[in-house]
Amino acid sequence: MLAEIVETVRDHISMCTNLGDEGTAHILREQIVVLEDYAHEIDHFLEDDSLKQ
Repeated sequence: MLAEIVETVRDHISMCTNLGDEGTAHILREQIVVLEDYAHEIDHFLEDDSLKQ
């Protein structure tokens, strides 16, 4: 789910850049860093979890 959100935000950054809206693109770039950090934390906490025994 987070991967889909990050992908969507990246698409929106490209769209903003193409439309010349660098202010919004900048805000989205800042937010994508937060999302990627959050995804990394979740991955770290779940790396030892497994459904295998």
